[in-house]
Amino acid sequence: MTRRLKELAPGIEIVPKQTHAHSTWLWVGVCVRSGGPGSGAEVTVQVDGLDPIPATLTQYGYADGDDYDFFHGHVRVDGLQPATAYDATATPSGPAAPTATCRFTTLPTTVGEDPIRLAAASCFDVGTDADRQLPSLCERLFADHPPDLTLLLGDQVYLDAPWHEFRRRTKSDPRKYYLTKYWSAWGRNADGHGGLSPLLASGGNWFLPDDHEFWNNFPHATPLALHSMANWRNIISARAKRTVAWLRGRQIPKELISPPSTTE
Repeated sequence: MTRRLKELAPGIEIVPKQTHAHSTWLWVGVCVRSGGPGSGAEVTVQVDGLDPIPATLTQYGYADGDDYDFFHGHVRVDGLQPATAYDATATPSGPAAPTATCRFTTLPTTVGEDPIRLAAASCFDVGTDADRQLPSLCERLFADHPPDLTLLLGDQVYLDAPWHEFRRRTKSDPRKYYLTKYWSAWGRNADGHGGLSPLLASGGNWFLPDDHEFWNNFPHATPLALHSMANWRNIISARAKRTVAWLRGRQIPKELISPPSTTE
């Protein structure tokens, strides 16, 4: 059962992305209460052994009248050594500002005796993990040996679940809805669920999307996915007719076994 999505929660995240031998990109996201002290737009990133890196984040725009402002951006870090572990910290401006940390390991320039630790993951919906099984598992697995590289293979969020909220909010305030979905899945939500944060903060991450990131091009029909929103009426109708035919002991008509797509 997927829980109802709650609103944005304040906090900060730093995520290593596209880690190379001598450089990396760090993504920083900050959610602050509107009108509060300080601003989430200015942050300082500190990486082991390097000078502090100031950065100005971009505000993510959505409907006025919300209680929170969201800022995000990428920070490039150069001058790193190959096959070396680094800790990074992001701190926004303002008094008593919270901080976020991550760890990443640069890639080696050659393949030697030391193994490269890879982690692969997909299909995570924070709304169905009420017991925090994923963050607990990551904290145990990566406490001593975090991955050098994490491959996220799709469905890092389920934008279409729960379906009734998806249908309502994608029409009323889609930008805030999508932001809240990602921010909650990445570990900052009103329930205090760790989400993907322990995984994302444990090494360089490479992202691949799948259908739930896009929900099959909703609200438009697509010839590449049978189960696009434009085809749901045919699919549900055919399933109901198959069920009725089975209950009556009749042979199921051939055209109901695989209904044609409306986009063909």
